[in-house]
Amino acid sequence: MRDIFYGLFAVLLAAGLFIPAGAKAAKKEKLPVAVAQYHLLDGKWDGTAQRLEEGGALTPFDTRMVCDKVAEGWAIACNIEGESNTAGEPVTFNEAHLIGIDPVSGAGRWFSIASGGTIRERLAEWTDSRTLFARARWDTPDGPAEETITYSFGGKKNLSFRTVITIAEKRVFEMTGTLER
Repeated sequence: MRDIFYGLFAVLLAAGLFIPAGAKAAKKEKLPVAVAQYHLLDGKWDGTAQRLEEGGALTPFDTRMVCDKVAEGWAIACNIEGESNTAGEPVTFNEAHLIGIDPVSGAGRWFSIASGGTIRERLAEWTDSRTLFARARWDTPDGPAEETITYSFGGKKNLSFRTVITIAEKRVFEMTGTLER
């Protein structure tokens, strides 16, 4: 019985599930400044967006973005939802995003999946202390495609954004908006 007790104690101690009395818990590692900068996104954001349609018409959307620190602060997970009711037909979108830093290269990474199944991986960088820029490039049957996203923070409570997608250097999608906490 004694051997079973010592064996169980050794397993719990090795797994970090048991800390003997008087022992100090491991100190939490401080996050690099480049990682902590993404924490500006943390929280609930509400506002409006406008999608530019072909021909110049704008479709307005009520937009909500909820972001949370994940992986002990090493990344931000965001869910973005939008809803519009123009011409009596509801239009919605829902996207999930995961944004963080590659600890080896130091490069920002921004992964997303949209409700239509579109998946993107982008390189992300802070162009200054208040502007987050991301870019994805891929090939399509109609030519090379590029998506750019710019988030500009006006303090901790305001954010404006712009997303543009081009195919063969022709703009096929643009959405802009403002969000507040």
